[in-house]
Amino acid sequence: MGRFEPGAKEVAKLSCCGSIPLVVLSRDPDPTGSGPKQGGGNPTWDEIQEGLKKLSSRGGRIIALRSGHYIMVDRPELIFEAVQAVEDQMGGNATFVHSGQTVSR
Repeated sequence: MGRFEPGAKEVAKLSCCGSIPLVVLSRDPDPTGSGPKQGGGNPTWDEIQEGLKKLSSRGGRIIALRSGHYIMVDRPELIFEAVQAVEDQMGGNATFVHSGQTVSR
């Protein structure tokens, strides 16, 4: 069993956020742009990230292209965009990331 699998199962059970706007920021699975990683990446990690956005009926996910774990260092503009998206959703305005959607930026 991989180290992420127990966590993925726990995330699948969670229900916490109702309809509160939520944006999950995820690192790029290939931040170097070198192409597919040997072994196909980590599908369980991706499932966990997808599960997090489902914690809210208004949840979405942004994959931060060209970013490693420290998105706030590698792609700080995406932090501002994610906050703006939540603010827009709270105000009933359209946003670039819609409920249930995953976008790469």
